[in-house]
Amino acid sequence: MNLEFYEISDEYVDYMKQFFLTTMLDNKVGSRKHSRKYVGIVLKINSINYFAPLSSPKKFDYMTDGRIRKSSFLVLRMVHKYKDGISLLGTIKLNNMLPVPDSEVKMINMDLYEDKAYKELIKNELMWIRNNLSKIYSQALLLYRLKNDDDRRKISTNKQLYSGVMPFLLAEQKFRNSQKIKGLGIKKWTPMWPRAYITLKIDLPCSWNYVRVNSIVK
Repeated sequence: MNLEFYEISDEYVDYMKQFFLTTMLDNKVGSRKHSRKYVGIVLKINSINYFAPLSSPKKFDYMTDGRIRKSSFLVLRMVHKYKDGISLLGTIKLNNMLPVPDSEVKMINMDLYEDKAYKELIKNELMWIRNNLSKIYSQALLLYRLKNDDDRRKISTNKQLYSGVMPFLLAEQKFRNSQKIKGLGIKKWTPMWPRAYITLKIDLPCSWNYVRVNSIVK
């Protein structure tokens, strides 16, 4: 298994945010902290690279009694077990997945990060991802199919459930349109730290009905 980290250009994120502001995580240009960035994985869905962002633990990831909520096909919760208990490392926001072209993905050098706590967090997250790959793929595929089926209907079967999910079919149209444009035509921002969206490339000798994990760079 080969693992490499990539970043997605701010220009592409800004381009997609024009259409999907409510179903995308904020790339927080101008207010980033190197100790915690948006990290994600790239899955091959419908022959397109999909970026599924990670997020830090939030209050709503816990029950009122402090217990960690269970994962769902919308959000996967990465839990790390210690000798004296468990902790929530972060979440994979499958509901915020978006298609991304190869041209907007760039490998980064993780040696640039000096924060030991951040590196330890990333290591534990990667361990969880490695141990739960089949779960990630199956849940991503399930959500992709259910959301697309719902969008094809005139009336949503569960508007409350799907309102916060990326409209994948429409996002794929905008994704294809972006590749026809010479430059994304988005004002370039100067971040205080390297770009906030980072992706994890996973190369595995396995295939799925709709989801495959392949190399991002051909």
